[in-house]
Amino acid sequence: MGWDCGMFMLKYIDFHSRGVSLSFGQEHMEYFRRRTAKEILRLRAD
Repeated sequence: MGWDCGMFMLKYIDFHSRGVSLSFGQEHMEYFRRRTAKEILRLRAD
């Protein structure tokens, strides 16, 4: 388990940049961490 402040900031920027209302909370952080890791690894493979 770790700290989620960085992930909250990334998702806030992500949602805000797309004009989407902020509709996530602590319970979504595990999903966002895994999804972000997969996106980064996919970009490295390209």
